[in-house]
Amino acid sequence: MDEAEALAALDVLTARDVVRPAAVGRFRFRHPLVRHVAYASTAAGWRLAAHDRVAAHLAGLGAPAAIRAHHVVRSARFGDASAARTLVEAAGVVAAQAPATAAYWLEAALDLMPDDPAPDQNGAAPADGSPTRVELMLELAHVQAVSGRASEGRLTARNLLNLLPTDDTIRRARAVQLCAVMERQLGRVHEARALVLDELRGISDRQAPAAVLLRIRLVFDRIQRIDIRGSQAVLDTIPESAPGWGPGLKAAIASMRPMTAYGAGKISEAIAYAEAGDRLFSAASDNDFTDCLDCMVWLGFCEIFLGRYEAALRHLERCVSIARSTGQTYILGYFLAGYSRALLLQGRLAEAAAAADEAAAVGRELRSREVVAYGVMQQCLAASWAGDHEFALKLGDEAVANDTGSGEWWTAMACVARACAMVNAGRLEEGSAALIEACGDGTKGLDMSTLTMCAETLAWVRGVQGDAQDASYWADIAGALAVEEVVGDTGLARLARAHALRVHEPARAAVLAAEAADMLRAAGRLPDAGRAEFTAGLANGAAGLRAPARERLRVAAEIFESCGMHGPHAQAVREQRRLGVRVPAPGGRAASGAGGRGNAPYGLSPRELEIAQLVAEGRSNQQIAEQLFLSVRTVETHLSRVFAKIGVTSRVGVATAMNRHD
Repeated sequence: MDEAEALAALDVLTARDVVRPAAVGRFRFRHPLVRHVAYASTAAGWRLAAHDRVAAHLAGLGAPAAIRAHHVVRSARFGDASAARTLVEAAGVVAAQAPATAAYWLEAALDLMPDDPAPDQNGAAPADGSPTRVELMLELAHVQAVSGRASEGRLTARNLLNLLPTDDTIRRARAVQLCAVMERQLGRVHEARALVLDELRGISDRQAPAAVLLRIRLVFDRIQRIDIRGSQAVLDTIPESAPGWGPGLKAAIASMRPMTAYGAGKISEAIAYAEAGDRLFSAASDNDFTDCLDCMVWLGFCEIFLGRYEAALRHLERCVSIARSTGQTYILGYFLAGYSRALLLQGRLAEAAAAADEAAAVGRELRSREVVAYGVMQQCLAASWAGDHEFALKLGDEAVANDTGSGEWWTAMACVARACAMVNAGRLEEGSAALIEACGDGTKGLDMSTLTMCAETLAWVRGVQGDAQDASYWADIAGALAVEEVVGDTGLARLARAHALRVHEPARAAVLAAEAADMLRAAGRLPDAGRAEFTAGLANGAAGLRAPARERLRVAAEIFESCGMHGPHAQAVREQRRLGVRVPAPGGRAASGAGGRGNAPYGLSPRELEIAQLVAEGRSNQQIAEQLFLSVRTVETHLSRVFAKIGVTSRVGVATAMNRHD
């Protein structure tokens, strides 16, 4: 068809609204269904030839491979090396942004290649520069891993291992590592470990880079289980460096050592190892972490446990950047969850929630229950601290439901997150029982920092319930767990003791809580510092020391407000008011004049106007009370006056009147 005929045909199609003008010189079908019907109505042979013509025309124009691939994949013939190269090139371009599309094109390229593994046996590439079958399968396994197709990727990796000769240790190690990652995504942790161990048996040189890559994979898995003795046993056989090791591998090994030292209670040694890991990680380039980036997550988490939050954020942020730029999204969720935890402890709740949201979303895209749980448990804690208790409890249930039975750190941490959400929601007895069950006797796979936090929480619960003896028991445990080098944990232990003493010795409790606040503030744990200030305020009030009580509560309220901790902030404001402090509502209000009663509709007072506006927004009395720091009964009293002044008898009437006035 010549150009004139084509233009005439377009005129007819446009007149009948089959296609519509789009960008300059382009047309689109009016609806995808119309396009599908038109495409499906053509003969199969005609479609193949049409795609072939378009592919050839685009190639003549010098169009990028990613543009041509759509037509090449539908028209290429078996054995067409040029078509295979186009598909592989296109897959490389889109892999980071569209791994599922990349996987589709790589699978098509493999289908075009002769099923002859002979060229791969010695690693030689075809003379025309086409990628080998092994290279394609390795890349395919990678994009399948990051696109949520772990079941298919696992089979690809295992088929690849069957093709690779035993002496091709480097590529076999990469294939095993990818396969182990996907086994973990599928919840098959034991199978992943067995695969790595089986491959290691065939490598005689245990210091070869390929062998070390697999050995640190074993360390990674054992740290997940808080198997400190097993992790240390492997690390003890790995030197700091050996011939052939790149900067990334050296940094990966160094990143594991702080966690094993921390788990063994060797805190000074853990700090020294963390500093060494920091230096090696900073010295390596992003490209050095092609195969071992996931190991760096333990440097970040250990730094969090050690209270080195700024270092943890710096390292985890860089890991997130590397994972995104190199397409390693199958490990992105771990980094985001750690990043969220560090932000949460510092009181940066909005940022923490955003990172946790993304971590959970990554897990869902990967269809990995483990990665989902890592993200969701951080979402749970962020929502709970922000005062959104209903949402936090729902997230806590989801985190626990994702347990795969692996018995690893994250499964216990999910239970802790849910228990903390229960306690913060006021379900003290149920929450404390769940927290005790999650911690067990301290050997359920939780770290010392989390255990200290749990002990302090339990001391607070028992103190609130008036059980000084049990509160003291948990304070003793917190004190035994905390170490001098980790100021934040020591501050929590001191706060736990204050909870225990507040029942019978409020003045002494106030002193300890104030000391805890200073320690926690110095450690960078602003939310916990606010909690300590709040406890000091309550204790001073119970001791009859009203002035210091007011000051401590004022500081606590300011901290909670700056962190976005709405529930604790409301509690602090209520306690201030109980002590006679006049606390303005959020945003303040004028008492008279331009912003006062005179300009309010229906003669409403400023407070009545606030409540009427919130009713019009659909808020319940409970929600209004929490937002304005009032009791529900006070809201009801104001609302009855609103009804009378507006002349209505229902909340719908209030909403209608307010919307009409607006």
